[in-house]
Formats: sequence, structure tokens, C-alpha cells
Amino acid sequence: MFNQIIVVEGRHDEARIKEAFADCQCIITNGSEISRETLNIIKQLSLTHQIVIFTDPDYPGERIRSKVLEIIPNALHAFIPKN
Repeated sequence: MFNQIIVVEGRHDEARIKEAFADCQCIITNGSEISRETLNIIKQLSLTHQIVIFTDPDYPGERIRSKVLEIIPNALHAFIPKN
């Protein structure tokens, strides 16, 4: 059982992660316009889980990362380089 919640941009990202880690829990942001409601859910989950931000290394991904880090400064980072 994982004690991490992985923050991803979309459903395709979640599906790819679950191919490798079927029991993994993900929160989907639905792109860079991450809602206040989603941020509140992530903050609440951070009280009992480690939050891992796994977004693309592009502007939308960095924007999501920035917004999550504002509320959870100790979140972990995961990347797949552009190249």
C-alpha cells in the first residue's frame, strides 16, 4: 500500500502511472487551471499522505507545481525530462 498521493495533470498521466503502480493513488488537476477545490483536497490529503508532484516540465506543469508548492512546501518532485 502506498502512502503517497501523486498529483498529475490529466487522466492519461494517471493511466500511465497506474500501468506501473496499480495501487497508486492520484489526484488529477485537469491542467494548469487547477481549482481551489482541488488544491484544498490536496492540502487535506497532505495531512496523512506524502504528496508527490509529477507534472510535465513545461509551462502548465510548472504552473501546477508552483501552485501546489504554495500550500505544501514539502511536496516531493518527480520529473521525466523533455528529451
